[in-house]
Amino acid sequence: MSEKPAVLGGKPAFENKVPIVKPPLKAIIEKTLLDYRKILESRMITNFEFVQKLEEAAANYIGVNYCVATASCTSALMLVIKALKIKDGEALIPSFTFPATAHAVRWSNLSIRLVDCDSRTFNMSVEDLQKKATKKSRVIVPVHVFGNPSRQQA
Repeated sequence: MSEKPAVLGGKPAFENKVPIVKPPLKAIIEKTLLDYRKILESRMITNFEFVQKLEEAAANYIGVNYCVATASCTSALMLVIKALKIKDGEALIPSFTFPATAHAVRWSNLSIRLVDCDSRTFNMSVEDLQKKATKKSRVIVPVHVFGNPSRQQA
């Protein structure tokens, strides 16, 4: 057979693709476009009824009275530290993290104490965390890296 494989420019083995699933995208897209149109026509892009609906749905889902949507993880971290009323001391953060983690901590007037990361998960090392935690430590800010949730390693 002299035909080249598809990866080298030949014809694909299957001309017709067989769908594994067939999501109802048309209905989803039509509903979403209506929502986008409503948002754009309102000229209230960031604080409109959809944000309120999201906050209410999230609060109901987790079983609390209120929920606040934020524009970024940075602002969410800043709000959490303020809500905890942490005013002095240090925050333990992973040495491998986005700069926003440290920015939120410094914005709250806390000092930063870097914790080494585990070479397998890239998350905060529990062993180093235990070594670096002191009486000045007020908050631990773990970061989930590459889909690896922060947790105590066995």
